Amino acid sequence: MMSARLIGYARASVIGPALAEQEKQLRNGGCSEIFRDEATGVGAPRTQRFPSRSAAIDTLNAGDTFVVCRFDLLGRSTADIVATIWSILCLDCGFRSLNEGISFEARDTMDGRDIISAIAQATKALDAEITAENQSSRRAPRVVSRTLDDKDWPKIAKMLENMSVSAAARELGVSRPTLYRIMKRMS
Repeated sequence: MMSARLIGYARASVIGPALAEQEKQLRNGGCSEIFRDEATGVGAPRTQRFPSRSAAIDTLNAGDTFVVCRFDLLGRSTADIVATIWSILCLDCGFRSLNEGISFEARDTMDGRDIISAIAQATKALDAEITAENQSSRRAPRVVSRTLDDKDWPKIAKMLENMSVSAAARELGVSRPTLYRIMKRMS
């Protein structure tokens, strides 16, 4: 029987540590084998985004642990990170993020699956809530601007004797340009 291995994964990041620094941390963390993606993943199709991450997962055997320096270096989105950890745990492998101290050992994969499942459900619920909020804001009735007729002019002229154009426009529920147009038309 093979002994459990620590398999490291490093990914290029614009704001994260350099690949060399990540590799150093992974080696210090006990990783015997390190896979690295030298591109950030921006612009690549999802299926081709992180080929070395996929290769690292493909080499995992039950009992191995997948290790990253920082949690955010595992993927490009919460959904991508959750799906990646889920696939690792489903192989009866562990997961570890060195900087955050997050660790699921292979023997604890059921606990990890429960947590990842809860995160996935929460993410899905939040996405649904955001979508519903966006849709409801699009359905909000639009306020139709009031128009002014020539018959409104006597009232408007009286208002303009005692207040500014802005104040009169506010009180009438029209824009200043609308008020200026009737003023021009009536002069």
